[in-house]
Amino acid sequence: MEQRAETSISKFKAWRNWCEENKKSKFFVRKEALVDKIWYTRQERLLKQVFDALKYSAVNEKYERTKAELDKDVPIRLELEQKKETLIKVGKTRDKHHCLR
Repeated sequence: MEQRAETSISKFKAWRNWCEENKKSKFFVRKEALVDKIWYTRQERLLKQVFDALKYSAVNEKYERTKAELDKDVPIRLELEQKKETLIKVGKTRDKHHCLR
């Protein structure tokens, strides 16, 4: 009788240990899957950030080039506008002189 009790107790302990090990292994498998998912999400976000940074860099570079060209052309444009205004004034004064003659 004692032998049967001991064997049933040992079987119960073995079954309980097997259940606990099984729970632990399932727990760690789920955690590994979660970590893998987080890793892939982080990689995707990192790639998106890198792509956005490259895109911003390209747009910013175009903006800086355009701004530099405009800064170069604006003084020339202002000078030409001043020359045009002086020519118009000179033309008006000539017209007045011609009218008086």
